[in-house]
Order: sequence, then structure tokens, then C-alpha cells
Amino acid sequence: MDKGCGVILGVVLLLVMGVGFLMTSGVGNRGKQGGGQNAIPITAIGAVGTTQIPEAAVEMLAGQKAAATAQESSPEADLQHEFEALAQCVQFARVLEEGKKMGLNLKPEEVEQARMEALNRGLKEKLIEAGQLKPGATQAEMEAKLPPQIAQMREADAARTHDQLQNPNTSLAPTAEAVIELMQVKFAQDANITDADVKTYYTNYETHRLNFGMGAAGKQKAEAAKASFKSAKDFDAEMQAQKATAPLVLNHTKLLENPALKVIATTKQGEVTAPIEGEDGWSLYRLEATRTDYPQDLQKNSANYRAKIGMEIADKKVGKIMGGLEFSDVVWSSPIYKDMVDSIPIVTSRNVKSIVDFLQKVKADAGASARLANVLQANIYNLLINVAPAADKPKYEEQSIEVLSAYLQSAESSELRFKLIDLLIKYRNGAGAGEQLALIARGNFNPDAAGKVKYGKIAKVEAELKDKKMLAADQQSIIDKAQKDFLDALASKEQAEAQQKKAEEEDRKKSAAEAERLKKEAGAKGAPSIGMKDLTKPSSTSGKP
Repeated sequence: MDKGCGVILGVVLLLVMGVGFLMTSGVGNRGKQGGGQNAIPITAIGAVGTTQIPEAAVEMLAGQKAAATAQESSPEADLQHEFEALAQCVQFARVLEEGKKMGLNLKPEEVEQARMEALNRGLKEKLIEAGQLKPGATQAEMEAKLPPQIAQMREADAARTHDQLQNPNTSLAPTAEAVIELMQVKFAQDANITDADVKTYYTNYETHRLNFGMGAAGKQKAEAAKASFKSAKDFDAEMQAQKATAPLVLNHTKLLENPALKVIATTKQGEVTAPIEGEDGWSLYRLEATRTDYPQDLQKNSANYRAKIGMEIADKKVGKIMGGLEFSDVVWSSPIYKDMVDSIPIVTSRNVKSIVDFLQKVKADAGASARLANVLQANIYNLLINVAPAADKPKYEEQSIEVLSAYLQSAESSELRFKLIDLLIKYRNGAGAGEQLALIARGNFNPDAAGKVKYGKIAKVEAELKDKKMLAADQQSIIDKAQKDFLDALASKEQAEAQQKKAEEEDRKKSAAEAERLKKEAGAKGAPSIGMKDLTKPSSTSGKP
């Protein structure tokens, strides 16, 4: 297989693994909301109907993270993971909600068709890039060039998609991916990119920039500096004073808004712009040169470049639909978290309002999932407990008891049950905690490192509830049986591991003994007979024959 086909194979491998679809369509990275290590990938969230928000997503949002295993954790890391998971869920729910407005209530067969079309487009692009297919080639021409291995993997991906869509617990991933893909196609078409737009896109402006800070004060400084510049030397002097960086090269298209470039594009070479407000305050730009770095094949392949720019615009629009939750804005003023402000994404008052507003919309939607509403609310209160000022914590903690109880009636999470038990002990003197502990004991209890952690937590809570006399006989019986079964399973596992280790050690000894025997035999065959003397070699003492 040549290099070009290798590239295609790599792309399809990603597709088959469940993430390549987004990579091919350019939507793999959704900005900082999804950047965390434990953020929920789109392929991991549960089910979606044609008219409802995903329901089985709640299991992922229930907090089943590294903290529930033997891995190390911390309140700071838990907070970050919780927020990332919640933000990711809201992002995908927004995509589905917007998709409904656009008429993208896809049936399973429509999802399969959209995914296959997107996959074929991606494969065609890769074949064209590899020089194995001409731009504008038909589907039949692409099929003729497609390596058999790639075609087989494509069919396997199609079969997997079909199976996923038959199960409501796995249908979200392909459905959401198809909605995003169709959104992109529509947005790219609506952009109506022309050849003139392509040329504008590849026009670069080399500038020097002077920054004067944020707000009214920054604007006043920029205006005063602009008025004081009588010649290029004055600008150069200010540039040296600010230690301005090397020339800044920018490119743009009229459809990707950039306030600075709108002004720079109409500025003559050597001129200084009026003050322009950007993300980091007010600036003055001096245009040094305008370059038209067009691709060499622009005229020949203008359709490809128009499509590329259209997709870039589409990506930004999809990203805007998924966006809206920022990690740090107006941070809660709590001394406990003052050291975390600069390094940990803290939920903010504005973010909480955004999430609550969205939650109300979900509840108001007759077809929406009540379970998703419950878990969203549970996450909100869990976040508030972590970041609210100390005086407000009791209010949110008490509210969390009802929220977590409602959620755990329809979903399972040992971690959230342990949190609920802590709150019941703190605010209800342990009432109801025994029932929750028994439910945890009944759950999955594997004889492994995570099971040992769970066993230790159960034992600790059990002792506390016994002291409060808040553990009923039937609950105690369930816990005792679960603990005994766990210890028996753990002992059996450790015994089996010990026996295996012993057998491996015996095999090692036998192998070593056999190797030693063979070595001795080989040495015996190669040595001269006793009493004989090799007369062909000089004596070791005389050195003479």
C-alpha cells in the first residue's frame, strides 16, 4: 500500500473507532468546554429519540469518574471533571435542540445515509489529496480507486452504525454526528463562497501593533498616541518602548468577522489605523505590506478551496451552537478556592444561571427526559456545594438530598449514593442512609482494587450508622452478605493468583534446570578425553611443540 492509501487507512481506522467521523468533518475539537481528560466524548453518551433530549446520557453524568476507583482524586479535580461533563452534555443537547428547529429530526435510515455520505466525502477528499483521484470525480470513480481493506472497513462501520441505532442506549452517537454533519453541509452551502472570497481569504496583512490596554483608559491612550504620531519614527519609538513583537501576519475572509482586519484591509501601506478594540484592549496597527499568498492550484481547484472556506465557517457556526458555557468569568468569591481560581475551571454565577435556564427549557419540553433533568439538577447542586461561600453551603446541600434521591430512583451511581449518605447523616441524623448503603452493597462488587475501595467505604459508613442505631436488621443482613461474598471472592482470586504464581515459579525452575543440564552435556561433548594430550598445540609451560 502506498503512502496515500496509508493516510486514508489511518483516517478510516479513526472512523471505525467512533471518533473519525468528527475528525473528518472538522468538528473534533469543540473548544475549551470539552478539553478535559474526563470530558464525555460524543460516542459515550446514551440514547436519543427523534424528538427528545438524550436520556441514557445520565449514567455518564452521574459522576462515574476516576474518583469512584482506586485512582487518586481530589476535590479540585472532581470539580473540574463534574463541570466538564455537565458542559459537554449541555453542548450536545443544544445541538440536538437546534437540529430540531432546522427540521433535522432524523429517522434511523436517514442517520445511516448521512453518515455514509459524510464518510464517502472524507474518503474522496483523502484520495484527491493523495493524487489518486481528480477533483470532481464521480462516486463510481472513487469506488474503483478505493483499496479493498478500506471498503471493508467502511462496510463494517455502516453495520456498526445500524446496530447502534437499533438500541436506544447507543443511538445518540450516530444521531448526533449525523445532525452535526448535516448542519455543516447546510451552513457551508449558505455561506455561498465565491472566487473573490477565496482570494480575500488568502490575502495576508503584515502589520505592527501597539496595545494600550482595556476600557476607556486604553481607548484614550490609543487616541492620544495616534494624534502624537507625526512620522514613522514616532511609531517606531513607541514600538521599541512597548517591545512590540515581530510583524503580525493575519488572514481573513469577509464572512469570518475580525474588527481589526475590516479596518486594515482598507488601510494604505505605511499608514496607522484609528484605535481598534480587540479582546485584549485598544490597539493601533501600522500596515507594513499586503501579500497575496494564493495556492498555486487556486484557479484549477477553486471549488475545493471554496468548500474548505465554507466548511471553516460552518465549523464556527456549529461551535457557537455548542458553546455558551465559560469556565472562568465572575468567579465565586470563596477563600477556600482562592488558590484555584487561576488554574481550575470554576463554575460561575453566570454559568449556573445558564445551566438552570437550560434545565427549565428541558423540563418544559413535553418530550424531554425527566431523568436528564434530574441529573442536570443534581450536577448543578453538586457544583454549588463545591464552590458556594460557606454560608450558602447548607442551603444547597439540603436541596441536594431531594435532588439526588429523585435521580437515584431511576439510575445507579455508587459515588452519588455515598454523597447522598453523607448528606443524610449530616442533615437528617442518618435517616434513610441505611437503605442507601444496602443498595450500594447490592450493586456491582468486583474483587479488584475498586472493590476494595468500595468495601472500605461501606465498612466506614456501616460503623457510623451502627453508632447512630440507624441500620435496620434487613439492611445489616444485606451488607453482611455482600461483604462476605466480596471477601470470599477476593480470597478465591488471591488463592488462584498465588497458585498460578507458584506454577510459574516451578516452570521457571524446571526451565533453568533443563538449561543447565543441556549446558553440561554440551560441555562434556566438546572436552578432550581423560589421559589424552593434544600434541598439536604448544605446551603452556615451555611454549615449544
